[in-house]
Amino acid sequence: MQSNLTAVETKQAPTKSKKAVTKAVSTKRAQVSKMPRTLSLAKSEEDPHSVYMMEPADRIKLIKRGVHADAVSALAKRMAWTKERFIHSLGLSVTTIDRRVRQQEKLTTHESERYVGVIKLIGQVQAIVEQSGDPTHFDAAQWFALWLDKPLPALGGDKPVEYIDTSEGRELLSRLIAMAQSGAYA
Repeated sequence: MQSNLTAVETKQAPTKSKKAVTKAVSTKRAQVSKMPRTLSLAKSEEDPHSVYMMEPADRIKLIKRGVHADAVSALAKRMAWTKERFIHSLGLSVTTIDRRVRQQEKLTTHESERYVGVIKLIGQVQAIVEQSGDPTHFDAAQWFALWLDKPLPALGGDKPVEYIDTSEGRELLSRLIAMAQSGAYA
């Protein structure tokens, strides 16, 4: 990135002295270094839109570092589901998640991957609404929770909730959400 900045700054100011260009490059680098590449992981792990907008490498880092266990209850509450229902839908153990919360532990990579996969889907819904219309009174988490319980013809009459415990299932649900944005019948 530094070499690109140097080239850009030099091209933008061909008449400036070398000293002026060097100062401009230093100033630009200082500005860039102060800008966060992504939101801090602790803040963003509970924000669906932030998780959806993360670069895949950043989501992988989040998953590997582990999501704070109490984020599971917070997301269940946003979805207007019980914590137990949400945890079971992810194919996880309520006892294990409760223990992690009590001990202020992070989720394992396996558990974090499922959580991040679901929150990413909610973020996808939020992004679609923001792109398509006025998101002022729209709650993506609650809409998603309701959608999960509706039998879909595209799933052979199955409910989407039956698919969120696997990565392939979440990928399928992501494609269905994208199809809904384009107006295709799901």
